[in-house]
Amino acid sequence: MMRSVLRVYLVLFLNLKGLRAAGLLRQPCPAGYVQVAPVHFDCARSGAALEARYLAPAGETSTVFVLPLGITDFEVSLQPEVPGSKVDWLVTLGNKQLVGPSAGVVDDQRRFGSDEGLQINFSGSKAETEKVSFKGTTLAPLTFQVRNGDLYPQLLHLVYRYAKVEDCSRAKLTACKQYDTFAVQRAVVDWSSWLQDKYRGNLNTAWKELAGPMLEAGPDGEMAVPRCKWDYVWGSWPGSKAQAVSSAEAFAYVGNGAPLVTRATFEEAFRLREVQDLARSCSIKLKQTFGTAERAWQDLQSQSGQDRFAEQCAGSSGRIMQTRKFLFGGQGDFSEAQFRLLWNELSPCPAKHYRKTPLLFSCKPGSGRARLMVSSRRTEKLADIPAGIVNLRIAARAKEDVDLMLFDPVAQTWIVRWQGGLLNKNKRTGTYAGVTLSFSGDADAEEVIEMRGTLDRPLIVEVNNFGKTAATIDVSSSWERIQEDQCPTVPPGCAAFDEHRTRVAAKKFSAWLASTYETEEKAWEGLRPSSGSLSAAVPFHDWKGLWQAWPSHGLGGVPWQEAFHLVDRDKDGAVSSLEFRRIFHLGTSQELVRNMFLEAAEHCSSDASAECWQKAARAAGGQQEGISQRQWEQLMQNYALQGVLPGGDQACQRWQEMRAYTFRHRGQLDDQSALGSAESLGIVMGSFTLLARIWAGAFESSLTQAAFRTSVGSDQPGLFAGLQGGQLAFSFGDQMSACRTEYKVPADTWLEVAWIYDASNEEQRIWMNGEEMKACTGAAPFRGFGQQVAAGELQSAKSRLRRLTSLFVFPEALETKDIAAIFSQVPLSSSASLSGNAGATKVGPASQLGIDGGSFTITMQLLKTEQAADGVIISSVKDSDSSPPGLLLATRDGSLQSVVLEQICQAESPLPSGRWVQVALVFDAQHGLQRIFQDGKLAKMCQVSRLPATRLGNVDLWLGKGNVDQNGWLGQMKDLQVFSHSECAVNLQELAGGIRPKERPVVDLSDFEESFNSLDADRNGRISADEYMNGLGAVSLSVAAKKHPQGGLLPAPAPSSQLGVPKLQAPKATPSPRQVSPTQHPAENLWVPGPASASNIMLGTAGAHDQSPPATPKPLQQVQSPSAALPLSPLNRDPPQAPFNPFLSASSPLLASSTQVTTTNLPQPPTTPEATPNLLATPTQPPPLSTAEASRPSATDSPLNQEAPSSFQSLCNADHGS
Repeated sequence: MMRSVLRVYLVLFLNLKGLRAAGLLRQPCPAGYVQVAPVHFDCARSGAALEARYLAPAGETSTVFVLPLGITDFEVSLQPEVPGSKVDWLVTLGNKQLVGPSAGVVDDQRRFGSDEGLQINFSGSKAETEKVSFKGTTLAPLTFQVRNGDLYPQLLHLVYRYAKVEDCSRAKLTACKQYDTFAVQRAVVDWSSWLQDKYRGNLNTAWKELAGPMLEAGPDGEMAVPRCKWDYVWGSWPGSKAQAVSSAEAFAYVGNGAPLVTRATFEEAFRLREVQDLARSCSIKLKQTFGTAERAWQDLQSQSGQDRFAEQCAGSSGRIMQTRKFLFGGQGDFSEAQFRLLWNELSPCPAKHYRKTPLLFSCKPGSGRARLMVSSRRTEKLADIPAGIVNLRIAARAKEDVDLMLFDPVAQTWIVRWQGGLLNKNKRTGTYAGVTLSFSGDADAEEVIEMRGTLDRPLIVEVNNFGKTAATIDVSSSWERIQEDQCPTVPPGCAAFDEHRTRVAAKKFSAWLASTYETEEKAWEGLRPSSGSLSAAVPFHDWKGLWQAWPSHGLGGVPWQEAFHLVDRDKDGAVSSLEFRRIFHLGTSQELVRNMFLEAAEHCSSDASAECWQKAARAAGGQQEGISQRQWEQLMQNYALQGVLPGGDQACQRWQEMRAYTFRHRGQLDDQSALGSAESLGIVMGSFTLLARIWAGAFESSLTQAAFRTSVGSDQPGLFAGLQGGQLAFSFGDQMSACRTEYKVPADTWLEVAWIYDASNEEQRIWMNGEEMKACTGAAPFRGFGQQVAAGELQSAKSRLRRLTSLFVFPEALETKDIAAIFSQVPLSSSASLSGNAGATKVGPASQLGIDGGSFTITMQLLKTEQAADGVIISSVKDSDSSPPGLLLATRDGSLQSVVLEQICQAESPLPSGRWVQVALVFDAQHGLQRIFQDGKLAKMCQVSRLPATRLGNVDLWLGKGNVDQNGWLGQMKDLQVFSHSECAVNLQELAGGIRPKERPVVDLSDFEESFNSLDADRNGRISADEYMNGLGAVSLSVAAKKHPQGGLLPAPAPSSQLGVPKLQAPKATPSPRQVSPTQHPAENLWVPGPASASNIMLGTAGAHDQSPPATPKPLQQVQSPSAALPLSPLNRDPPQAPFNPFLSASSPLLASSTQVTTTNLPQPPTTPEATPNLLATPTQPPPLSTAEASRPSATDSPLNQEAPSSFQSLCNADHGS
């Protein structure tokens, strides 16, 4: 990473070197200064004709430059780029006008004159090139202005020369201004915030509207904004005039010192508010990293130390350079004074105190920034200003009409108020309490109060929202210091923190959250402000509304600021989603502890209890005496937050929540099937993604094999996604030819394919087996209005794909990680059932089922009768071969037994009879392990001696086929599923429950006290070996049967829908029990990027855990429409016990057709008038900040998240492109 930082510096150096060589990068100002005027004076250039450009603002008189004293024989000409423009010179000496079109010593009537020892010659304002010259030496500075009478800005070309400069150093500084990197940065952040708000985060629109009219080609041909035109971009911001920072200073910051602002540097500035948030998080880590200010400054005063800290802090974000620049500026910018200012901002309140007001003031030089939400016609306190503060500046900016107010609580007097204050909208300056006050007035863009001098009494500053809607207000402050003899021990605005009282209130708040919202995700989405992404943290000012949504928030005596101090654990000024999860699950840890035991058992040997205890004891440091509560909490914290199990093993990577789709069909598609209209699927005029698993046979160059296509015959060309001559292809709209991969795909193997369209970039992408294979730009959105979408080809078609399964339609452009996650957790379900009376069933060749040559997972449900004999459930059999099976799952002595590569693994716990049991056989080829699970519990784990694992060979997979030793299975079996990777225990456990897998919760350390007490049966304050193994017994049948027949102390888990198990993105498992199969050898004409992680049995579309035999598919004419067959409205259900969910909207982003047959997990509109009253029902306690838009429900939330019907209506239209 350090090399990449150095590489960026090298590129920047070479670019600047090239610009200097091109003559575009002059440095007229000394180090630490920036050029603010186009005309500058240098002794080395005396007598030379010099050129400059200046953009004259429309309808204004503006200062171009100042001619300093001591300049001899100066002349300058002005020529507008547009002939005939109404632009005139105005030259003044103090209050005296020397040159002008109608008044002055010289004008259009008098072309020659003299004043102050200078002979003045003027061409007149009517001249095509307006020129003025001064013979003699200036005795005082002259101000050169231009008056632009046009409606548009005018670019002026200036040519000037001078004969002599008396004081070179002083004259050179006339066009320069001392540059304060961090003061300019604060202004640019405000400008960036305005950009984000005005253009709603759309960079392309901002660049086009602001920079577009000012662009010109640079030396390398790239379109950019030069220095002379930047005034237009900066001046478009209404707050620019209230800034002490000039346009030229902002240009120097945004352009990184270059003479052009490119789109790349504009984008960097556009996203500066995000960098500010990241830099704030990084600055929090200063104290965590260095401990003391002395150690921090010792390391950060060097450039290498700054680079190192920025890399460590922001390396994962990819914004190292931006963060480094924000924190430390350029070379030499980060002084010790600036470091002290940054360090002092980190802890504005002393230990055991919390922040009550948005702005606080420390005794040393400092600055502060805050954002707050103020309701309409409400006033909020910003700060208590202490006596003794020196040179204070406070500013407020908002879209609404907001007003800064300053109040003297002792004299009960309004010092500053838009009306009725000593300073008001009409009177802007004055003195009070020992300071000189200035007030910007009732300004629309930004209001500013400045105090020059030392304040001799405490004051209160407030902000009022006079607008008709709630306003988000950005406030900032800066001050020089607080007088030492008046410096308070505890800054005003800080209050003592009562941790015990706040924790009690927080637990009550957590209980209310759990009773009101089904899951943590719904609480987070329903309570947080509607602005920003769901991943964004809730800042200090927004926490008020979230806390006060709790009806009992005022009963505990804990203000929202004090609660924020408790919840904001990392003290970064915002409550992250992770911190909110902790507060939501403050009293719930049982599920987390259970999952930890389940995963720990998976990483131990067959004698799981002894080895697992030894790992935990060593990790806790208490081998003999047991595990203390503090050690237990640390073990659980390592598991919850870092994904590390006792002993150092990595935890499993949990299944993610499915993205919102408009169609899903998981099983084999045997005939062409209608999916519905293109509009209803969300693929018209926007981004979308099509997913499918395909198995292609031998290719013919003329074959066009569709996975998805639209009907032909409309005015607009149709959509096609599939194979053309063996190459993956994607086309629609006005394209003359398809977007195709370069090579043919391999035949006779499974391929996971995604066809992605990104409307924002007008780009088509083809993705296969984990990698992007082709990207085609310039594709306009699909305009297939009215076209019907079909999947596959007709059963009789020659061009039909041999296998087509796992079809999805998503109304968005998915990223690689999302696509990979979907394929990894979506197996193929079997609608076939097995009964002992029906005989054996041949499933197919193992090579086509994803279980040959690597890891695999097979899951099913078994029903064993009370007196049933042992039998073979699954086996791999070679034709005409009596050799032992390479794969077998059977019952032996009443228990499950598996055989993988001749290694027998026998469970010790009997297979229950008389009920359906979820069974899984997992083979981890990398580690040579096979595992047997019953109902989500580990029944047995065995080592395979043949490593590395070899292929099973050319075998067929059979269900219920006996052998010479055993008969076939006499019970029943259903819901066979196959993954081509070794799935981990926690996912299998939740799969066994028939529920949507969710990720383990994160809880506060203190919440593990309950689980510790449940394990510490003898109440001696330590978990012993026996007590720990009792916990293992709750999840491992081998431990429970062999060591502890009574089972563990932890109760069996309730369904996740009852517990409200939330999501947590667990760390990636490396290594993990879940291992992907080794890559198979690709075909000669294409490298396949990784294996298919799909389930590879194509047997139908029954529900994953249907307790009844699969229904016989209805004839086509009997298939019901969704209005009759599916509950299309989420509101057509029993009234919820919890208050109405405020973020489920009646309006759907995609309206389903009344005749289409699709399945979706998007929220749907009411289909009958009777459904509407539910939507309007009054909630018992609606959270006041419930303004989030319609959510994307998970599989358990939405009644629409169902399998597609097993039979579809065929489309009888012409083949696409055949």
